[in-house]
Amino acid sequence: MHTDIKKVIERVKKAQAEFQDLVRSQDWLQEARRYAERQAIEMRKFFSEDVQKMKTFLEREREELERFQKQIPEEVKRFQKFMNAQRKDFEKFLSGVRKLSAKKSSMQAGSKKKKKKKVHAKPMSLGSPDEHESPPN
Repeated sequence: MHTDIKKVIERVKKAQAEFQDLVRSQDWLQEARRYAERQAIEMRKFFSEDVQKMKTFLEREREELERFQKQIPEEVKRFQKFMNAQRKDFEKFLSGVRKLSAKKSSMQAGSKKKKKKKVHAKPMSLGSPDEHESPPN
């Protein structure tokens, strides 16, 4: 048992010495810092490109929206003019239809009043020949 304990103690001392060497040298720490800095530079580069693209896109969209906003009042005025013209045309059409329907109804009412019964000729009776005049000879 004594030898086993000595082996374990030797391993612990060896691991402790390696750990202390790593902490003292700090090479791994410097390597990790350099790696992190490189990654940070690459990420900034990617983000700066993306941010620049996003800025240009947003600027174009803003300009386009401003242009549309300027056009809106003109379009509204144009639409109002169009709708007024359509309304006037429709009113003209309706007044024309009303006039025609009024004429037709007055004509129909007038024709009903003026209509007289047609007098049909009496049918000739086929009775005695005395009733009919004979033509002169």
